[in-house]
Amino acid sequence: MSLIIQNESFANFDPILDSFVTSHNGYTGGADEFLFYLKNDDLNKTYRNIQIKPVFHQVELEEGAVLTNTGWSVKIAYGSDLLSEREWDEVPINQICEIESISNDITLRYPVRVRIYCPGKATPQVRLDLKLNLSYIEEVVAV
Repeated sequence: MSLIIQNESFANFDPILDSFVTSHNGYTGGADEFLFYLKNDDLNKTYRNIQIKPVFHQVELEEGAVLTNTGWSVKIAYGSDLLSEREWDEVPINQICEIESISNDITLRYPVRVRIYCPGKATPQVRLDLKLNLSYIEEVVAV
């Protein structure tokens, strides 16, 4: 098999075909967060140089752009803990999240937290158009 993505309930999720769903109060602006997991389901493989890049509105976002023409932004952080506002401030905007490696231990899940920021004075909405580009180097391991 391969490297898979699971949602918070540990159900398999295809970021190419499926979109993450977020809801936003556009009048006041603000952020919506969600958590997902990367998981290796093959004892014979490991993964390294894993990169997760956000794709929003079917276009890649400009890395580090604080002010975009829409005001929307995405932050991706590796780790499961809820982040404080100060910790989120340290996460780069619209940037690739990198994970050094994922072992061949099929019992482990690697948590990734995503935050989508909605600017104020936008239309309140449920967003269905965030997808992730996932790239990595796959290595076969002798078991």
